[in-house]
Amino acid sequence: MAALTRLPAWFNEAKGAPCPAGGVVKREGFVDKSLRVIAAYIRDLAVAEDAAGQDGLLQSLDARARIAGMLFLITASAVTGSWFVLGLVAFVCAVLIHASGVGLAAFVRRVAAPVVFTAVIVAPVFFGVGGVGAALGKAAFATGAFIISRVAVMVSLSTVLALTTRQADFFKGLSGLGVPWFFVTALFMTFRYVFILIKTAQDAAMARKSRVIMGGRLGEPQAWFASRAALLLHKSLGVAGDVNMAMVSRGFSNGRIMTAGHARMRTRDYIWLGASSFALFVSFGM
Repeated sequence: MAALTRLPAWFNEAKGAPCPAGGVVKREGFVDKSLRVIAAYIRDLAVAEDAAGQDGLLQSLDARARIAGMLFLITASAVTGSWFVLGLVAFVCAVLIHASGVGLAAFVRRVAAPVVFTAVIVAPVFFGVGGVGAALGKAAFATGAFIISRVAVMVSLSTVLALTTRQADFFKGLSGLGVPWFFVTALFMTFRYVFILIKTAQDAAMARKSRVIMGGRLGEPQAWFASRAALLLHKSLGVAGDVNMAMVSRGFSNGRIMTAGHARMRTRDYIWLGASSFALFVSFGM
């Protein structure tokens, strides 16, 4: 089943832009850039869904155990003040990446931005080290490095969970862990129908690009993009109303999405939960 859902290799290959008339290479316009970003976002989501269908360590665990164990490790990284515990969790994350077949390119793309943002926020701590005493400066440097490392580990764990869990399994696992049904239903509907809006935006950008030969006046692409954003908002409200009426007409009255029953957890699931909960327990004391 995993092999049937795997994307072909050509899907992830970069496609070169067609050669413009006259051989003159023009700078990428606002609409072209928007179209490229939207297409890249959809492709990344498809790649993540493909990675979740592979045979790996985390993929073999029950969705409930997988989500709960990763939450234990994320919490352990958030509450600990020990380099040893943080390094141990980072080592476990690296092992999970390798054993679960997570692609490094997809992993780095998702982790790089939050880590860089955190480093920029913490940067004043490092620049101010030289203006204080040696002991205080060393402590400030260690604190800044620890904050960046903590964010990197937490984001890495969240990324690994996202790349190894299918959408349906994730929401089913949340409901199995006792998360309120209203939250699960709202999150499920939002995540499902955001793809429709993304595809609508991509089609609108492609339609404009195919009908415009020369660039318009300064600021015209931005004005067009703002009008499309308003149209998407209006359409999202209409889709929400139509979906609600369709669900109510089919008996969806209590707001709860019906799913198949959960399978019994196996020995490996309990071992994973025990190890992750032990890491959480150790983090409170260090």
